[in-house]
Amino acid sequence: MRHTRRLVLSMVAVVAVVLAALVYGARLGGEEQHTFLQLQFAHTADSYGLAPESTDDAMYVRESLKAKLRGWESSDAYTALLADARLAEESQKKEQNDARAPEEIVPAIPQGPAMLLDVMSDGYPIYSSAEFGRELTSSDLDACSGHTHEIFWRGYTQSLYHYHAIVGTMIVAGCVPQAIAPEQEPGTDPGVE
Repeated sequence: MRHTRRLVLSMVAVVAVVLAALVYGARLGGEEQHTFLQLQFAHTADSYGLAPESTDDAMYVRESLKAKLRGWESSDAYTALLADARLAEESQKKEQNDARAPEEIVPAIPQGPAMLLDVMSDGYPIYSSAEFGRELTSSDLDACSGHTHEIFWRGYTQSLYHYHAIVGTMIVAGCVPQAIAPEQEPGTDPGVE
């Protein structure tokens, strides 16, 4: 019973706001009137929990509406509401125009060791293509897309063979690089004999 009563009151409030919006909005042009009605309904629906919006823009408009409708600071309330809606739309267009195309973005090359990406099925680590401030290429690596030098691996700094993921090259599981000594096992403690 209580839920039904609340729903009826909510619907009455929605109808009242829509009628008021039609009266005030009658002085507006077609597109402006449509925008004004949408804003009025969004506020009313939000106030009574009828139809929550999910986009960020809708949330911005609703919060702006709540602030305006609490204080009716303007004698011409619908003008203030339309100004907020136009401001939100203009800022969105500006953000879209200011966005740079992906090809213009130049990623920074990390200055430290390469980032660990994964471990190959043979137990050797796979690192990113950039290490110590330079981008590695396939010519820096052997036929298996790896090389040996000092790395921090499983708690120890050790000279260990490892792979690098280079764009345009493949890391082949089971490839036996010439650089690996037969006694070197990945992840073993170099200090224990």
